[in-house]
Amino acid sequence: YPDWVEPANRLATLRYLEGDFNESVQLCLRVLRKKPWHFGASSGIVMCYVKLAERANQQSLVDEANRWASEAMPQPGKQREEWVQRMLLLMDAKLAELDEIADKSNL
Repeated sequence: YPDWVEPANRLATLRYLEGDFNESVQLCLRVLRKKPWHFGASSGIVMCYVKLAERANQQSLVDEANRWASEAMPQPGKQREEWVQRMLLLMDAKLAELDEIADKSNL
């Protein structure tokens, strides 16, 4: 299953709990590249950048946490509806890619 991201997401959670926030960020990014609508990875990457900012006391890391928080699903309302529509388009594109892979493997 080329789109199965849950093992990487679980590993990201483990790395976060172990305090390896940089590795957790990389794993969250891997998940979000495949499934940008993934709630766990979206919240996980924000949590990691917050911890990294606390450690390093760097505004750029706070800014990165805020940037990722703004990409996560918004509160109910017009912005959430727009976010859902955008994610549905991405899901449709991913499903089309998977169908293409399946078609090629059945040749």
